[in-house]
Amino acid sequence: MIYNWGPLSIDTKFDMGNVLTAVSIFASAIFFMYSFRKDRELRKSERANKIRNAAAVTISKLDRWREISISLFEEIQPLFVTITELMSKDFNVIESRDNLWKELSLINIKIYDIIRKEDIETVPVDLYGYNQEVRDLFNKSLDMLKKEQVYRCLKLSS
Repeated sequence: MIYNWGPLSIDTKFDMGNVLTAVSIFASAIFFMYSFRKDRELRKSERANKIRNAAAVTISKLDRWREISISLFEEIQPLFVTITELMSKDFNVIESRDNLWKELSLINIKIYDIIRKEDIETVPVDLYGYNQEVRDLFNKSLDMLKKEQVYRCLKLSS
């Protein structure tokens, strides 16, 4: 029997072709939704991996900065021995002090140069696109490291 409603018509006759068409459309819709969900999960996982990698590189660079800064103390140990030897020879305090300042300045310049070559301040650029707060956090960390380095230099000089 055929029902007509204006331009629409429905045939109530049971036909295997109509059933297979309906089942294939339904299966296609389910597989489409499944593949769409899997694709979304994959993209989310890839993005998370990129963020983790960029964060790991940033943290390792900050750790590297700290290690370089701490190496100042290893660099100045031979200098203290040299200055002590200079003092023991002729006890010229002014010359020894001037040599100490000169060598400390050279070592400090060398360490700053190493830090600058490490390109630490541009590392978190990959993270900026994911979260704008990263820039503020990174700048605060850099400021803390710089203050710590300046404090160490001032403490060393006193």
